Amino acid sequence: MQSYKQGAKPTQQQIDITKTIPMVCDNEECKNDIFMPAMKFRKVPKLVAATTQDQIVPIQVFICTACGNINKEFDLDV
Repeated sequence: MQSYKQGAKPTQQQIDITKTIPMVCDNEECKNDIFMPAMKFRKVPKLVAATTQDQIVPIQVFICTACGNINKEFDLDV
């Protein structure tokens, strides 16, 4: 594990963007490459959360700006 001096920032790895793979919408009719953040919400029953009330958990996902699809890679496996 690396340790850093207080206030020092870790250096970021330089990545050649031309060596990356574009992410596109996995909707066969779309293939758009622009996404925007959206929220999903899950309810946690009070018995599971061990609280007196049900809890709401926000989960950020990314949706296609053209068709609204959420790529399987961006979504929860539930």
